[in-house]
Amino acid sequence: MHTIRRLLWQPIASDLLAGKLAQILAYVTAIGFFVIALKKIATMQLTEEQLFFGVLQVLILFLVIIHGGTLARIEAELTKKHD
Repeated sequence: MHTIRRLLWQPIASDLLAGKLAQILAYVTAIGFFVIALKKIATMQLTEEQLFFGVLQVLILFLVIIHGGTLARIEAELTKKHD
């Protein structure tokens, strides 16, 4: 039982690789979300104010996702340097 538990907690990738993959996944997700959200907003019958705030919300969420991926990569690199 102890051997199985130890095997399950064994890392399958380094922290740096996980950080890089998280960054790439965040970038791809952000771009996909941005395109889909703008297409959806374009099909809606919105006033200028609603359109402005809709696009503003999409841009804010886009930047939050990008920053999340970047911070994951930075954290992995800093962890590697301290080890």
